[in-house]
Amino acid sequence: MNAGRETGQSANEWAAARLRSEGTFSAEEIAWCRANGIEMGYCPIQHGLVPVACIDDLVGPHFVPAASLQLQSEADGLVFRRWQLSDAETFADLLTNERVWQYLPDPFPGSIDRRAAEDLITLSREGEHHDVYAVQHGAVVVGQTRLLFDLAAPERSSAEISYWLGERYWGQKLGSRIVAAFTRASFSRWPDLRTIVARVHAHNHASERVLVKSGYVRADKASPADPWRLFRCERRLAS
Repeated sequence: MNAGRETGQSANEWAAARLRSEGTFSAEEIAWCRANGIEMGYCPIQHGLVPVACIDDLVGPHFVPAASLQLQSEADGLVFRRWQLSDAETFADLLTNERVWQYLPDPFPGSIDRRAAEDLITLSREGEHHDVYAVQHGAVVVGQTRLLFDLAAPERSSAEISYWLGERYWGQKLGSRIVAAFTRASFSRWPDLRTIVARVHAHNHASERVLVKSGYVRADKASPADPWRLFRCERRLAS
């Protein structure tokens, strides 16, 4: 674990240069990473923790999202994991709230029962066009993040991020922590991804602030006729 120091690299630079195929961390290495602020994620292929920022040499650009995949942001106490059918009641409770849907692109569907929640969870785990996660803060699921790929873009170089948060978790500064952590994790998980965009309703000023705080910049010109604003975040390439 002293490799970074021996080469003059910072802990984060060392983590970003590490190959995922080098294996998972031992208990001693996990403690060292936590002490040095290195974010770790669970690797379902090797069954252990690796740096979120490592070079992912184990999957190709068209890898279908693994049903068991889990990403962790140690510094923020966040876990991004697949929705499970056992989450159906929580899923339905969080989304059966018209205020949560106020600035989402889809209209409020009304009350969501357990069966409908199970169907939506099943859909979230299928297909190559998106990468969907329940967001867990501590032991509690607080919302969802999603990466929607532009399948017309070569090698999945572009995707759109979206998220929602249960109303009871608003006002706790979770939004910017979730978006920033999920953006970093997405760039790490998908090595060919170069650009992540986000569309925000013109009246959703809180979400605009979340994106700017998370490293996104405005990518369009304001138009009174268009209710949506486009933001963009580019992968930071090593110089």
